[in-house]
Amino acid sequence: MPTLDPQRPLGRRTLLQRNKAGPRRVPRIGPACRDHRICVVLCPEGALVGFELEGRRGVALRLRDCTGCGHCLAACPEHAITLEARPEASAALLPLTAHEPRICEHCFEPFVGGPEALRCPACEKDANLFRARRASGSAPLVRSDFDQGERT
Repeated sequence: MPTLDPQRPLGRRTLLQRNKAGPRRVPRIGPACRDHRICVVLCPEGALVGFELEGRRGVALRLRDCTGCGHCLAACPEHAITLEARPEASAALLPLTAHEPRICEHCFEPFVGGPEALRCPACEKDANLFRARRASGSAPLVRSDFDQGERT
């Protein structure tokens, strides 16, 4: 029997055979989630689905489709996903997150952030860049800096 490399994802057939024998591990999404939904896009089985309902948006899990492969775990930029034993839920769709989007005070786009966040991650990154340039005594960035390809 070949040994398993922990760095190499298991194939679908191996995962399905393994899951028949014992409890299946499924993703659980913690509070660090910022609703990027990269896990939804990269799930090879389509087990993670995004939803919007009653002003909230989030990610739900189709229990029957999840193989426990861990691709979502590796893809999450916030490291908000862990794999846990499959719950005894009978629901076909299990909600994992439910975020109430807020509006960025700068660009007015909806985003999910912690209670202290006033700007979306993109606007916060821009604000930090401008603060750093100002603190270093450099000339402030202007639109022509970006038009000439000098973006850093």
